[in-house]
Amino acid sequence: MKKFKWDEEKNKLLKKERGVSFEEILNSTFLGAEKHQTRNNQIVLLFEHEKYVWVVPCVAGDKFIFLKTMFPSRKYTKMLKAKKVQNEESKIIKRRKRN
Repeated sequence: MKKFKWDEEKNKLLKKERGVSFEEILNSTFLGAEKHQTRNNQIVLLFEHEKYVWVVPCVAGDKFIFLKTMFPSRKYTKMLKAKKVQNEESKIIKRRKRN
């Protein structure tokens, strides 16, 4: 498994400005990874932290993954909430079919 690395000064700045560090995000719930929409050399990792989705752009190397920055995303949070509602509705429908 690859290790994570980041710039410690950037981490301090994010903690000061956004109230969250890379360590805190990495200890949150991992939701998935996607290709970055505009930067071909990057991927974005998605984490749920305190009921909000955080996007973490990064560069994957041979030995480690370098985290560039992180930010909360309304777009992904909305998508996550919609998915949770859909899952709950599916469970209700399945229960009704059994009865």
